Amino acid sequence: MRFAALVTTYADGLQLNDTLTNKMCPNAGNADEQTHHWQSIFARPIVRRLNQAAPGANLVDIDIPYLMSLCPFETVAKQAKSHFCDLFTQQEFEAFEYYGDLNKFYGFGYAFGANFSLPGSASINQGL
Repeated sequence: MRFAALVTTYADGLQLNDTLTNKMCPNAGNADEQTHHWQSIFARPIVRRLNQAAPGANLVDIDIPYLMSLCPFETVAKQAKSHFCDLFTQQEFEAFEYYGDLNKFYGFGYAFGANFSLPGSASINQGL
């Protein structure tokens, strides 16, 4: 199966409506406190290991989620396992998965305190 490359361009100054990001919703929550805390725990040993293996890289905690995201993105783009995947252990990927879970849970999941419907909740409520 081949995946077509998708390219999205944005023009400066235009009002855009991107339904794929919760940043377009003024009622969306913010998970920065929770994700930054977890990032400081799970990313720090990875930063030390990678900086030791690549002197001069000067990676910091915030770089790690971006580097870890390259594994699935490049794997899909090349339709073969990315070499970025080999930089991280299974345990590190599980910690990265939890980082994403925190982002969704506190950003617009059940932990978010606003009174608004979660995506898909109308469909669930209709089935009840």
